Amino acid sequence: PCRDTEFSEEIDTPAGKLWSCMDCRFIHEPAVVKHLKENPEAGMAELKAVRKKR
Repeated sequence: PCRDTEFSEEIDTPAGKLWSCMDCRFIHEPAVVKHLKENPEAGMAELKAVRKKR
């Protein structure tokens, strides 16, 4: 998980806190998907920049 609070959050579970990506759609945005396919080594900062360009 990216652990970026812009996209998701920690939730409380019976086993303790757990990072949840259930509401995150960032990785499914077409521009992000295209860039990640072409640049699999891209990090979050680079992907966020791609997202802002759209």
